[in-house]
Amino acid sequence: MRILAVLAAALLLSGCTWLRHEFSPVPPAPPPIPAKPVVEPARPPRKPAPEHVERPPPAPPPQSVSATPAPPTPPDYSARCHAMADNRANDARQLGAAGADLAKVQQDVYHDCMAQSVKPTQ
Repeated sequence: MRILAVLAAALLLSGCTWLRHEFSPVPPAPPPIPAKPVVEPARPPRKPAPEHVERPPPAPPPQSVSATPAPPTPPDYSARCHAMADNRANDARQLGAAGADLAKVQQDVYHDCMAQSVKPTQ
């Protein structure tokens, strides 16, 4: 009995919805909008392609002043060794070395530096 009551209620509710949908007034369709013709902009006429155009030859790439790089200047070993000897003599002076020892240190450092820097060519 309960099942029949549930089915009857479902049928009535679905029927009402169906009836409302079927008998509802249909809104009038909007009037059709007239289509505007599409106007394409006028294209300019094509120019005929020139038959032959003279172009100047491409510019050569810029070249440096000399094709080969200049050899590096040789280092000044004498000035470098004198500066090193003076620094060592100054260090010895600060440590309290005597005048004769300072001259000996400076001379030995200079000769050792020159001997290591300038190697004989074979």
